[in-house]
Amino acid sequence: MPYVKSRDIRATPLCSLKYICNPQKTDDGLLVSAVNCMSDPKNAYEEMKRVYEFYSGRRFNEPIPESGKGKVKLIHYVQSIDPKEKISADVANKIALETVRKMFGKNVQALVATHNDTAHIHTHFIINVYDLDGKRFYSNQKSLNKLKEISDEVCLKFGIQTYDKTRTVQPKISAYNEWEHKKKGTSWKQQIRKAIDSIIPDVKNLDELLAELERRGYTVKRGKYISVRAPEQQRFVRTKTLGDNYTEESLIRRISDGRFHNSYYNMCGSFMQRCGAYRFTKPAIETHDFYYGQYVTLVQEHLNSIDMVRQKLSEAVKAKEDAVAAVNSANENYSEAKRIVSLAERYFNSMKGVQRIFPKSERDKAAVEVVKKYGLKSVEDIQSLKDRSAELAKVLETVRKNLNAASAEVKKYQDIVDTFDMMNSGEDYISRLIREARERCSLDEWYDVVHKNCEDIREELSQGSIAVSGEIQRALAETILRLNDQVAYDNEKLRSLIHYLAILRVDNITTEKELAENIGRMKNSKKAADSDGNAIQRQARELRDDIHMAEIYLENKDRHFPNQEWLEECHRAAEKHGVYNMSGLERLRNDLAELEQKKSDIDERKLFYYNKARDYSGVRDMLANVRDKGYVERVIREEQEKEHKAQERSKKKNRGR
Repeated sequence: MPYVKSRDIRATPLCSLKYICNPQKTDDGLLVSAVNCMSDPKNAYEEMKRVYEFYSGRRFNEPIPESGKGKVKLIHYVQSIDPKEKISADVANKIALETVRKMFGKNVQALVATHNDTAHIHTHFIINVYDLDGKRFYSNQKSLNKLKEISDEVCLKFGIQTYDKTRTVQPKISAYNEWEHKKKGTSWKQQIRKAIDSIIPDVKNLDELLAELERRGYTVKRGKYISVRAPEQQRFVRTKTLGDNYTEESLIRRISDGRFHNSYYNMCGSFMQRCGAYRFTKPAIETHDFYYGQYVTLVQEHLNSIDMVRQKLSEAVKAKEDAVAAVNSANENYSEAKRIVSLAERYFNSMKGVQRIFPKSERDKAAVEVVKKYGLKSVEDIQSLKDRSAELAKVLETVRKNLNAASAEVKKYQDIVDTFDMMNSGEDYISRLIREARERCSLDEWYDVVHKNCEDIREELSQGSIAVSGEIQRALAETILRLNDQVAYDNEKLRSLIHYLAILRVDNITTEKELAENIGRMKNSKKAADSDGNAIQRQARELRDDIHMAEIYLENKDRHFPNQEWLEECHRAAEKHGVYNMSGLERLRNDLAELEQKKSDIDERKLFYYNKARDYSGVRDMLANVRDKGYVERVIREEQEKEHKAQERSKKKNRGR
């Protein structure tokens, strides 16, 4: 999880960070990049100095005044990534570079240095307070908050979870003595802060928070202000002196906000924890990221209750309705403009003199009206109508983009509401989400998960025990333990037992009833996939035929075609799909490609369901074997006979020599 902190720097020599451009690695564990500086690293300091002095009218190296504050020339930021993310220095450097560009623009002068020689990877970046156009940047809490938001956005793009600011609050430290105690871990205030922070996620109101503090040995006094005294502390401390986030109002708000936000946050954590061996598969990660994205939205938009979300949803729905109306209006205007151009072109290109004077068909009459209405004298006059049509096409494109954005907003808030309803439905939704994620795995991912668990079982075997849950897992584990010292490491029966136990463990199947349900579900899923696949195959075959017919119609509609009856049938096929030109035909081909991709995906799922059903059935058959009292002895005897035959072959081979 990333976080950003800032530190102003006054005339600090840039060469102290050993900047190198482009980026390169230095000997002391830094990966350094330069933004808008000279390619020669020796010039980076001089370039920043020159820009600052040009726009500020001050010396870059002027001494710091003996009293008061000096002028800020550069601003120093640190961007840290949680070590649990396990990213490389290269990725951290790219994250920092994109963060700088999105925050400060293309004209910023910045140096970015990533440490990979410490306990955790972190990046320093230094910003010149003047950019190349002379725009002055001021560092304050507002700009820092904006930078944190941009840092979160960039990190999410790279698949890194954002820093949970609701769980760790950095209080304001007013005195150096208190800061020193905080640093050493001996501060009473910091001890109280940590206790409050740890309790807030689990309580429903302020009374519960104070009661839990007392249960942990703290003394609490309630008056005009809340005061707390830690065990062995001599004096009470008012919570409002702990920082802005510890006033009574802030504590009430944090409890309220935290409960709502944390319900989403905790759901993500619970999901990943219960996913077990599947947690690193693509479907599990996608599910986690989907719901974690909702949590990020709640925090970033300060949505502290479901009522606030529903209000946002209502506003988004209204905005979408307005966008739909705008699209419909723009579409009508554009269609009318195209119709007018088409009629004008018909008048000048297709209609003869008599048709113009005495129009008979409705289309000819409409063409004459258009020419009169717009005062068109020749085909060249149509260009103004075409220009108008092109402008309306741009308007239509813009309002369609607005509709897409409005639709995305509706979906975003609707998803959050649906998740809230799911969490409060009373069902075991985590189990359902896990099951759905498991069944969306690819066959390769499934085998990777099982293979990894097989390795875990082998490792546990070397320690003399196997972790199991439930009767059927225990039955296989006991058989494995009995065989382990009696047969070879690569014995086929032993490998099968380990493989089938791994399947039970990764899918958390503990009873024969659950095993039978899984077999039935996989078989039913395969049947459903067969049905869906056949339906899509029929659609694709019909669409392929219609595309062929539409193509014939478009190629021959304006020329003589010997079989007019067949051409008319092709025309009907084109009209059925709204194909009037080559772009419509291309759209149809894209639809066919999507159908073919769906069919391919379904075939992949069918293979997945088939293999899982087969493996589950293999587990059931193996359970029947291990319940046979003579099974272990039979396997050992087969192994001994195999070894005996191998020895006999070896003896014969030696005698032959």
